[in-house]
Amino acid sequence: MIKLIVAARRLPGMTRQKHWQHYQNVHATKILAGPADMLVHLSRYVQNFVIDAAYGAPDVTRVAPIEIDAVSEIYNPSPEAVGLLTSHPYYLSVIQPDEHLFADGSTLKLMVTVEEREQVAVPRRGAVKLIHFIATREGVEREQFFTAWRAASQAIVADPSLSPALCGYTRSHALPVPKEATRDLLGGAPINVYAGATSIWLDRTDDLSGVARYRELFDEIMVSASDSLVDASQSMFLIVQELERHPYHA
Repeated sequence: MIKLIVAARRLPGMTRQKHWQHYQNVHATKILAGPADMLVHLSRYVQNFVIDAAYGAPDVTRVAPIEIDAVSEIYNPSPEAVGLLTSHPYYLSVIQPDEHLFADGSTLKLMVTVEEREQVAVPRRGAVKLIHFIATREGVEREQFFTAWRAASQAIVADPSLSPALCGYTRSHALPVPKEATRDLLGGAPINVYAGATSIWLDRTDDLSGVARYRELFDEIMVSASDSLVDASQSMFLIVQELERHPYHA
């Protein structure tokens, strides 16, 4: 399963509420109204509405990442399906033009990933979700980072102060993608600027202490070390409300 992650900011002059309304009520409707020979290449479609966020890190961020209003997660059954979906005549004539009516194309961030799931103590549907976009330092090898990230994730999930609040935990690992393979995706948006993204689900929208504890643990394990692999200056912590639009049954 291939998972595309698309982070977007609203058009200049557009309110966040207007952006969300178009994204949820117009854009998603156009996608789900697509013909069967296009939708066969779409396994799952999740919309995420950013309700709070933190960008970069104190003392190390000079220019913070561009703020994000929404994140789409688009699951495809295979790498080939990504191209077949985004080259379909309906996508090119209906969906792609609509993207320009609510999202600022100059700010889009695209990741082509595979998802790995960590086992939490009691898996369940969460009320709120954190998406943490992670950048690595220049020169860090992909597998070196993924190995360290997996180990850190296991330690975070096992932490006794966080474990009871965790409803779910996934890592989305960015894949090595040739530029020519995705040059037409989303008008040539930058691909895999981030090395990966962690998603965690929590029980309560009125108590985000679990988000704070996750950040503390991640910083202790992955950022604070003198030989850290992570570029914390480009981190994005997005607290979102998740809406699953096109489910699949694993």
